[in-house]
Amino acid sequence: MSGLAEDFARLGQVVQILEEVSPLTPLQRTGMDFSRMQFRMNYRLAEFLIARRGIDPMKRICRLTEILGNMSAQVETSVLPSHLGNDPKKQA
Repeated sequence: MSGLAEDFARLGQVVQILEEVSPLTPLQRTGMDFSRMQFRMNYRLAEFLIARRGIDPMKRICRLTEILGNMSAQVETSVLPSHLGNDPKKQA
């Protein structure tokens, strides 16, 4: 669990740094905010389930991993391509 939280925090730092170079669009910002909210809710629920013992938290932990992966993909596809000169929007 702590590893997921650390990865989530690092990803947030990367997004902040990239936003200084190229601000997110309102739609991208909303998507990232929604993903952050989902991650935090699922993280707290997984912590609760672990604390209760006897309730399997694996579904929540898998969901956390999925959310983190989705957020990473959002950063890669919506922020990074324009900085690397291979923006898929410009290629169409």
